[in-house]
Amino acid sequence: MRTEWLKRSVSIALGISALLASGAAQRLTWLGPVEVRGVANNGLVVGKATNDSGGVRTLRATRLQGSELNGTLGGNHSEAWGITGNGLTLVGFSTLSNGAVRAYRQLPTGELQNLRTLAGNTDLISYWSEARDVSADGNTVVGRSIDRDGRLRAFRWTPSGGMQDLGDLGGLVSSAYGVSADGAVVVGWSSDPQGRTHPFRWTESGGMQDLGTFGGSTGDAWATSADGSVVVGAAHNALGQWRAFRWTQQTGLQPLGTLGGTESGARDISANGAVIVGLARNAQNQWRAFRWTAAGGMEDLTQRYAHLMSNGSYLEVAQSISPNGRYIVGQGYNAATQRAEAFLLETEPPRPGRIRFIQENAGIAPLAAAISWDGRVVVGVTNTTATGNYYRYFPDYWSSLPSIADADAFRWTPTGGLQILARLAAALDVSPDGASIVGGYRCDSTTYRVCAFRWTEQGGLEPYPHIQPFGGNYPDCLDSVPYLDLDVAMVTAYSAPPYHLAPAIGVTLGVFNSCGHQMSYLQLSLYWYDTQARPRNPSYAFPPFPERFIIPTDMDAPGDFCGYEVTSNAVYPVVNLTRLPTCFGPGVAWSRAYTAPFTVGSSGPFAVRWVPVAPGVVRCDALGTLPNRGNFFYEAFGISDNSTVIVGALHYIYSDFSYAFRWTDENGMEDLNDSYGHLLAGTDYQFAEAKATSYDGRYIVGFVQTVQYGYPTVPTALYWLDTWREGDTNGDGCVDDADLLRVLFAFGGRGTAPTYHEDINLDGIVDDADLLIVLFHFGDGC
Repeated sequence: MRTEWLKRSVSIALGISALLASGAAQRLTWLGPVEVRGVANNGLVVGKATNDSGGVRTLRATRLQGSELNGTLGGNHSEAWGITGNGLTLVGFSTLSNGAVRAYRQLPTGELQNLRTLAGNTDLISYWSEARDVSADGNTVVGRSIDRDGRLRAFRWTPSGGMQDLGDLGGLVSSAYGVSADGAVVVGWSSDPQGRTHPFRWTESGGMQDLGTFGGSTGDAWATSADGSVVVGAAHNALGQWRAFRWTQQTGLQPLGTLGGTESGARDISANGAVIVGLARNAQNQWRAFRWTAAGGMEDLTQRYAHLMSNGSYLEVAQSISPNGRYIVGQGYNAATQRAEAFLLETEPPRPGRIRFIQENAGIAPLAAAISWDGRVVVGVTNTTATGNYYRYFPDYWSSLPSIADADAFRWTPTGGLQILARLAAALDVSPDGASIVGGYRCDSTTYRVCAFRWTEQGGLEPYPHIQPFGGNYPDCLDSVPYLDLDVAMVTAYSAPPYHLAPAIGVTLGVFNSCGHQMSYLQLSLYWYDTQARPRNPSYAFPPFPERFIIPTDMDAPGDFCGYEVTSNAVYPVVNLTRLPTCFGPGVAWSRAYTAPFTVGSSGPFAVRWVPVAPGVVRCDALGTLPNRGNFFYEAFGISDNSTVIVGALHYIYSDFSYAFRWTDENGMEDLNDSYGHLLAGTDYQFAEAKATSYDGRYIVGFVQTVQYGYPTVPTALYWLDTWREGDTNGDGCVDDADLLRVLFAFGGRGTAPTYHEDINLDGIVDDADLLIVLFHFGDGC
């Protein structure tokens, strides 16, 4: 009977092309009297604005954080023209102290790199350069510069090759405006022997290709798709009127039309080449921003999004579109303020997701320490009476932590809710399958010693024999690493200042706690393996470990903290330490990917990801910053298995302000309040910290703060955030045939390990209920 029901369900679902999309509204944000030139996948806008002293500065802005003005190369002017999709690198130009104009590349740390000119390393004001666009990885910059002969020339710049003249179409001058994602294709304009300016497409193998015009003498190529196959811009027709165009090798130059007027121009294109934006005249000869698609043609954005604007407002030009097509930026008129302003238009509804609170009114110092691979088991500390702070750590400041006497160790599941494992205890980590939990508990009320424990559903809380403290009547610090077989845990314990439990720190298959800035793994006189204490001496090192793990920090010198990655050889059980470089200041390694060789943490004020580049050589990459967040420390706490999702927080150094972030390779750093704040509607909460993430980055845990009058207050709450659309089993954002087939294939079982996403309602089995959820949401997000 169920087989027939399934057959009918499949035939119905496969015949559905789409259901009604979410009714959530898009968002339009007026950014004030500034000029915008580019936008990243996370909605980070760049351009220029005037400061209070009348100088012009590079602008970075988002919908939620507002705007900030960046520095210069020594002069009084800078502006940005291009930005990578992940928002880490932007390019533009700035003046030197003598007023000379130079192209720059702004690095994730905020540093401006002078790209010089085609005339070489000179500061003469007569030579100048401007950067207009940048490749996806930030390593190829294009623009224009004056060469040694005083000619304006298109250039392509790379860190290894410097600034390269791209030539011309037989004339004297050229300019580059756009570049493909891999930096191999450059577009712009150049003059021909007759002095006419035509759009071009350049490749290293083919040189500069003339794309032609619509019968006129002038044309510009402004942008290209990610793969360089589609070029957009504007060219004159025989009447000298501008016409927006789309070019491919197969079709040649294609006009995109107008909005009823005589002229149009394309300014940018999405990464996949499907969406083009620009400006066009309407029937009243007014310039209006447009969006073009092959299916819908040219669309007036003022008319399409009139419901987001006050009467009399309009969007005049769409200057740029994010590579993912979600955001459009440009200039318009805001009738509410009666002035011309820049705008940020989010064309898609807020990101789907769902949130559950692990515990509300959780006190001032709650901790969601770790999450299982499938996201179904969360462990940590709930504390409603403490006045200290479990989650806060700065390289130059150790805040007071609450006594373990105030804490409850907990386990939480979406179906079972909150379970207190032990009083006067802290659960610090959970095994990948969620079956084994490790942590510490107060085992001696007289000396306040802290002992290690392992908890399983079958055996309950099982204490480990404890190493006697040698630091007096102080609680020991705990270091715990669950093993690959999920059944045993290596626990080490020792006493060292400052004698407190440190916050949980994720590592391969588990957690490794720093125990303060005196921590050094090789300082331990004893170590624990399974349930046996064994001496450690130079002739016998640690046993081989199944995976790498990390030592979060060591005080190499006063004020100098660094992290380590630890490896061992299966044949020769010798521990090797790889010191993680402190590229931007004192560093702490907080977490390591489960199988990929990436470690995350902080260095100086930046959240960083350490990436191995050669044996014993590790590079640290800053993950960027959010605008208008000066005096904040950024810390990356958790990382997905493939390292594409990183979570953490930025903390204000002068108060308890903190903001949770998620970082991805594609979108860069996102404030969770911007991406998922709509899920907190009806509360006073804001996302304050993201502490850990599941195997594939789908689930995030951390805490939210109550915010009143702009300031964080008690109470706080621990949260579990699902960042995917309900019914989406493969993470592509769309509930479609692929999800239906995955559920049918897994029907009757748990789902596909290790994430089990086919079990949509998280009840432990893929059944009719999960299939109905897919059918109900079929077509959402597609």
